Amino acid sequence: MKVEQEIWTVSDFVSEKEKIQISPAWQRGPAWTAPRQVLLIDSMLRSLDIPKVYLRVRDQNGAYAYDAVDGQQRLRAIWLFRDNELPLKNAEKLEPIGQEDVNGKTYSALPKRLRDAFDEFEITVAKIVESDQLEISRLFSRLQQGVPLNPAELRNAMLGPVRNLVEAIALSHSFFTNSRIPQPRYRRQDYVAHVFALGAHGTELDIKAPNLKHLYQEFDASHNNALMKISKEVEAAFAFLDALNALLGFSIRHKWIVVDLAWWVIQQLRLKVKLDVQVTASRFQVFDALRRKFTHAPEEALVSSEVSKRLSKHLYNYLVAFKLQGGTKGNVLVRSNAIDQFLSA
Repeated sequence: MKVEQEIWTVSDFVSEKEKIQISPAWQRGPAWTAPRQVLLIDSMLRSLDIPKVYLRVRDQNGAYAYDAVDGQQRLRAIWLFRDNELPLKNAEKLEPIGQEDVNGKTYSALPKRLRDAFDEFEITVAKIVESDQLEISRLFSRLQQGVPLNPAELRNAMLGPVRNLVEAIALSHSFFTNSRIPQPRYRRQDYVAHVFALGAHGTELDIKAPNLKHLYQEFDASHNNALMKISKEVEAAFAFLDALNALLGFSIRHKWIVVDLAWWVIQQLRLKVKLDVQVTASRFQVFDALRRKFTHAPEEALVSSEVSKRLSKHLYNYLVAFKLQGGTKGNVLVRSNAIDQFLSA
């Protein structure tokens, strides 16, 4: 990797805006709230230093000249303010800059001296002129270690076959487009990654964040046949869940419920069991009603007349495992056995 340090002004970033790909594949989308954006702009207006921006130089034949490797949130805030779309509103009133009250003002409403100072504000740019995708992914991951990115966002930076398959299912599968599962911060990708890990290794391994990260590293292009098989199973499982969810009023959205059900479906498909969505919906409603009723007092399920003696222990085990670390292989196996007892009865 070859990096060249440069100094750009805000005016430079404004003039180059259309040439900078603000959301390359490894990046998350907009994440900063307006107050955080305002504090950045306020710091710049007071001539306080801000972190450098990393730009990767792209081939000159494309629509963009640069990828924003790090600094996306800062650039979004700068451009919004410069376009008069980010007024300086903050829960705590901003101190005057000199004698000027800037509270609630947009860029155009500022006096010329502050506008000029903002436009001339200097930002260090680390221009990456030579690199490969692996180096960029590693750099992005390292740069984000000090900020609150979640594991799913960090995995998204690990470009490769697993990441691409997970992304495709999360963004286009009907289960997710029809569901009430939120999109921000790669939540849907996180759900798919957990199911994908179970499809790959079953309950032989944990499916916690470090294991999912290893999964993304483990499978490269040489594993295409295995990846396609797993991907088809995962897609089929979510297709069944989509039909099931429609019958249940799209109430299936908790991560571990989705993961547990999808893994159960994959196991049934591998056993060549013919699934009936209507029957499964009816059985799941019974299970879920009991799960919700006894979730705060699992021990009561053991003595309740509402649960058969055969199923009470499984319900208790599920509830306890549900409360504990969801991604440990032992707890996944316990929940899997319990789900099977209720849905395959």
